[in-house]
Amino acid sequence: MIETDFVKAREVAKTAARTLRPLRTERTIRMLAKEMAAAWWDESLKGTTAPPPGTPENYDPAVRSEMFRRMWPDQQVYVTLCWPFFYKMARTQMIGMLDASSGVSEHMKARIWEAIQEDWNEKGN
Repeated sequence: MIETDFVKAREVAKTAARTLRPLRTERTIRMLAKEMAAAWWDESLKGTTAPPPGTPENYDPAVRSEMFRRMWPDQQVYVTLCWPFFYKMARTQMIGMLDASSGVSEHMKARIWEAIQEDWNEKGN
């Protein structure tokens, strides 16, 4: 019964990710989103992720970590299915890298700007 619930939950996540995914994605932003998803998976297994907003006071990160581990036992599957949830955050992070105080070289800023421009010009983004 519980395993069936996890399979259903994964299917819901997969469907939601498809609806979030822009029609076309820029490669650099997509790769950053996948790296962010992999990092989230790592942190979720450690039980060190911050509780989501509106979480009850009796929130136990260890219980959440155990549930996450059962639902997403394989990082590759999680990243493949869930990276679209991180796409907007990745784009926002890249825009932040254009700030003068970010410490990013001018050459990299130019490449980031091109990636963001390409993403903005894509239909559906």
